[in-house]
Amino acid sequence: MNGGQPSNSGSKCMESSMSESGFKAGVKILLRETLFLPNGVCPVCGKVLFRTESYLCERCAQSLPRVTMPSCKYCGKPLPEKGLDFCGDCGPLKDPVLAGGAVWLHYSGSGQRLVHSLKFGHLPQLGSWIGRQMAEAVREKDWAGKLELVVAVPLHEKRLEERGYDQSSYLAEGLAGALNLPYKRKVLKRLYDTPHQIGLSREERLINLTGAFDVLEKKAVSGKTVLLVDDVNTTGSTLRECAEVLKRAGARAVYAAACAGAQ
Repeated sequence: MNGGQPSNSGSKCMESSMSESGFKAGVKILLRETLFLPNGVCPVCGKVLFRTESYLCERCAQSLPRVTMPSCKYCGKPLPEKGLDFCGDCGPLKDPVLAGGAVWLHYSGSGQRLVHSLKFGHLPQLGSWIGRQMAEAVREKDWAGKLELVVAVPLHEKRLEERGYDQSSYLAEGLAGALNLPYKRKVLKRLYDTPHQIGLSREERLINLTGAFDVLEKKAVSGKTVLLVDDVNTTGSTLRECAEVLKRAGARAVYAAACAGAQ
């Protein structure tokens, strides 16, 4: 009789099981710390990111829909065909306000998913990375050497509180760093929480945004050539409204840069 004591074979099995469990846990930790990035998954496709990758997996980073076709000379949006100089939104304008623009990606497919992750995926640092990539599109413009200051299209305080960060501010910060330009925070202020622009006509967008912005630091922009940064350029209404108040505050010229743009 063993007096109720566990057999040696049972103890060995338990020790072996614990040892195996501990080994597997150790392997998982090793893999996580040496192979995988702490920021988790690709914001475009959801694939687990390896340490050899950055904010996007290699496949998505290579296949992003970059704007390579002709673009609008005023706002930078991609044009549907060659031979055009202006988009349908800027062409009819007597005073385009914007002196030029640059757009990095088409607002479709993976470009649209990337912007959505930036805005709603709680990934503010993704904005800084995107801003650095946007610098490629800006450097290609003949006006890039004129730029003196970078500012961002602001969120309203209510949305900033809800989201926890201003995605355009992170874009502007990354872009300014890549271009070696000063970035001035809180130059612009959104005076009221404008409704979403999605689904509105051009006229409705203009009414929606009229008087929505103001310049808080006029001295910062007076006499300067400014690069205005936003996440998406759909009709350009937001960028033009901001450009107008910047020029009224004394900016010499205002150019625009957006992560993505719609045709």
